Formats: sequence, structure tokens, C-alpha cells
Amino acid sequence: MSRPAPQVDLPPPEEIEEGSSLWKDAWHRLQKNRLAVVSLFLFLGLTLFCFLGPFLSPHTHFEQQRPLGSSGPLAPIVLVTPLDRPEAAPEPTTLDRLGERGPASRIQDPDTARRALRESGRHTADGLLLESAGRRHLLGTDTLGRDLLTRIMHGGRVSLGVGFLATAVSLLIGVTYGATSAYLGGKTDAVMMRIVDILYALPFTIFVILLMVLFGRSLLLLFLAIGAVEWLTMARIVRGQVLSLKKMEFVEAALALGLGTRRIIFRHLIPNVLGPIIVYATLTVPAVMLLESVLSFLGLGVQPPNASWGVLIKEGAESMTVFPWLLIFPAFFFSLTLFCLNFLGDGLRDALDVRSSRD
Repeated sequence: MSRPAPQVDLPPPEEIEEGSSLWKDAWHRLQKNRLAVVSLFLFLGLTLFCFLGPFLSPHTHFEQQRPLGSSGPLAPIVLVTPLDRPEAAPEPTTLDRLGERGPASRIQDPDTARRALRESGRHTADGLLLESAGRRHLLGTDTLGRDLLTRIMHGGRVSLGVGFLATAVSLLIGVTYGATSAYLGGKTDAVMMRIVDILYALPFTIFVILLMVLFGRSLLLLFLAIGAVEWLTMARIVRGQVLSLKKMEFVEAALALGLGTRRIIFRHLIPNVLGPIIVYATLTVPAVMLLESVLSFLGLGVQPPNASWGVLIKEGAESMTVFPWLLIFPAFFFSLTLFCLNFLGDGLRDALDVRSSRD
């Protein structure tokens, strides 16, 4: 009889550590950059503020109340009704403008009326009934009496929309152009890059202005025109990345399997250069928003009654010495957004840099 085989105690299998992906590592590195994380959440908050805020506002961005034109932030609103015409609609004015304009100009003693309104919210003087409205414009109004906060939210929606969509257009053109040029190589690459060099020499701001003058002023044309001139740097970045990848083994394996040029570029090469693409896209959005604000400042951007931050800054600059809040508040939101995007772009650049994980 054969003896049973002796039992051998095997060591317990070692636990296999789950590998982490590039994106997971990048997120962990990004979380260590407090300035980038704060910028990310601030930018998300600003985006929600601009896109959802107008739906929650009691005002529209084009609603005019001329008697309240250029009223300051949180200025108390007073409703003025003539006592001899009680059926007439009350005309609004602000507490500090009693005795200055409209029916309220009939008030002989504005100081007494102001004290009475602050104490009781209601006062009768000089044939007028004065009542506190109980509502205020948080950031004041513009020269036409439109709520400035609502216009800032609407303007932010337009500016961010221009930034996102024009950046998407520039990415579509630049990524495709740069990847194709690098992968084909040779004379094709040389010719395509010389075209980029020639286009770099053109004054693109003037080119966009020319397009707007020739084809009319519309948001769609603004998206396309700005996007069509912002793709050159992206094309160069993607070309450099693809040149470093095209000789690697996974590309040679794809060629051995008989995959076509288009599939290799879009399924294998571009996904491997998403890191630099995302970083540059984050930095392109503020550049596009700046270009849009310049065009709006020149009167070639967004047209009334629509508004962008550039339009609001232009309007505020025209009366900044008298009504400074019309410039300060739009410029604050615009600058804050640009700072957030630039700090976030710097953080993403460091987080997606593989060498930073070795430090």
C-alpha cells in the first residue's frame, strides 16, 4: 500500500495590494494643495451662484425701475403715493433721495421724513404718503434701475458659458490637429506646424473683431470666433506629448493588430495625454473670459439687454467716480473667478505631474 502524502503547511497567501490609478494619485496630490482645493470649491460655488441664482432672484436682469437708478447697496426703498390720488400706483425712490426727484421732490423737510420712516415705516407730509417698502437691492442698482446682483449672476452665466464653450471649441480643434500632426510625422507634420507658426503671427484679437463686424454680433459667433483663435497652443502641447508616445510599445502593438490611424489617435494616444489637456483647458477658460471682456469693453461682445461681466465692467467704468459700486462688484466676481481658475490650473498641473509623486 502506498503511504499518504505528508501534509505540508503552506504559508498564507500574501494580500495583494490594490494598485492606484493615475487619476486617484492625482486627486490625493491635489487634496494636499489647499489653495487649489479652496479654489475648486469657490469656483463650483460661483458657477452654481451664476447658473441657479437668476431663478431664485425676485428680479430679472432686464427689469428697469428708473426712479431707483444708481441706488446704492442696501439702500432703503420708499413708496411714494400722492394723497389726492390714492388709486395711483406708488412710485419707488430711496430714503436718501427724498426731496430730490419725482413726486418725492415735493417734500420740504426730508430729514424729518427720514426719521419718521426709520421709526414707524410710514409718514405723511406735503400731500404725500410715504411707506417703507421693506425690500432692498443687496448690491444696489445700475443707472437704469436694474438689480445689480441679478445682472452679475446673469453676466456670470454668459461669461462662464463663453469660457466653457469657446474652450471646448479650441480643444476640439487643437487636440485633433496636434495629435494628427505628431502621429503622421514627416513632411505632413512640418507643413502643419508651419501653418500654426503663421497663424501665431496674426493679431487674433483684431481677427475676432473683424469676424464680429463682418458677420454680426451674436453669442454663437462669439463662441466660435474665440474658440477658433485659442487652439494653437493646445495643438503644440498635444503634438509634443504625442511625439513622446508614438514610439512606445502599446502603439506598436496597435499597429501590429492592424488598427487604423484614426483609432490609434483617438482611442490610444489622446487618452494618454488627457493630463496636460485638462491642465491647459483650465487655464484657457480665464484667457477666453478675458478676451470676451475686452471685446465687450470695445462694444463688440454681448449686446443688450444681455450682459456679461465684461459689459458690466464697461458700464461701471463709465460712472466709477460717482457710483463706484457699479464697477467694484462685477470686477470682484470676475477677478475672483480668474484667480480660482488659475490657482486650480496650477494645482492640477502639479497633481498630474508624475514626478511630483516621487518627492
